[in-house]
Amino acid sequence: MSQREGQNIFIKTFGGFDVFVDGKQVHFSSEKAKEMLAVLVDKRGSSVSLSQMAWLLYEQSPEQTAKNNLRVIYYRLKKILENNGIGGMLIKKRGSFAVDASSFICDVYEFVEGNPDYVPLFLGNYMSGYEWGQEVVPYLNNLYCQYCETPMNGLSDQVHETILSQGKKGGKRK
Repeated sequence: MSQREGQNIFIKTFGGFDVFVDGKQVHFSSEKAKEMLAVLVDKRGSSVSLSQMAWLLYEQSPEQTAKNNLRVIYYRLKKILENNGIGGMLIKKRGSFAVDASSFICDVYEFVEGNPDYVPLFLGNYMSGYEWGQEVVPYLNNLYCQYCETPMNGLSDQVHETILSQGKKGGKRK
């Protein structure tokens, strides 16, 4: 777990999206605020423009209405994170949003890096519930298959065997 602002922050993207601080799940009173954070985590610290975020979260709304809504959603997100002592992970600049990706541990970040503790956690689901997140699943499945084919990126023989046995059981992979 990453320690920032005196707390351990873990972000789970496999399956549903959740944030944990010191092992306790953060409650989001606004689903749109939670989705906004999910988008930022998905972008791995890259900035997301106000227009891009408006399109992702409010695709069916007129752009100006969506942008106005985003200002409110960002404020709610900031308050939720501040109330949990992790507000510093958000980065806001004129016309864009981002997260400090070094301020937390995230399962998908570790998976992509080939961390053997996180590879077996991927079961074919990423950011479930967010349509935009499904575009990443084929890449993650491909990466998972590469991990299955050869012990690589520091994967131990035991982890490699676990991955292979999960693949043989079937049903969990998409």
